[in-house]
Amino acid sequence: MHASIAFIGMTPMLSTLAMDAVIIGLIVCCAVIYMIWLLVRHRVLMRRRGAFLCGLRVMGGPKPGGWMIGTARYADGTFEWYRAIDPRPVPAIVLRRGGLVMVEHRPPNVNDSLALASDAYEIVTLQTRRKGKSAVCQIVVDPGVVTGLMSWLEAGYISREPSVEGCAVSLNF
Repeated sequence: MHASIAFIGMTPMLSTLAMDAVIIGLIVCCAVIYMIWLLVRHRVLMRRRGAFLCGLRVMGGPKPGGWMIGTARYADGTFEWYRAIDPRPVPAIVLRRGGLVMVEHRPPNVNDSLALASDAYEIVTLQTRRKGKSAVCQIVVDPGVVTGLMSWLEAGYISREPSVEGCAVSLNF
């Protein structure tokens, strides 16, 4: 392909076709850099202690939300969930352990509209208790993670009932 260069005075100017090629090249470079950043971010998140792959959906209203793929981890007293395609290094959802309750865990079924509906995963329903409010979400994880989650939740409870004031949900979309 031949790109012609026109001159306006002493300043060279690229043709429209050459400018289109430059713009498309810049867009492709930006997309590649973004994908590399997401891969590096995912690797860093997965190397942290207590991290695992996790799908999540918020159960608000009569119809549950759609499944979002991401990475979750147990931090100091919090369950942090990071959206897979979000470039920010901060969690999108933070659930405090003090008011978090596992309602149920079960294998996925057809009604869950989950592409990975198999016995290799389990759906866990979590509920946060707040003064006057409660929020419910579901996560889909490996069955081994369910055992770890139950242990982590039980380790947060002391000999008394957990306080309702210590519970918070933070949604950063």
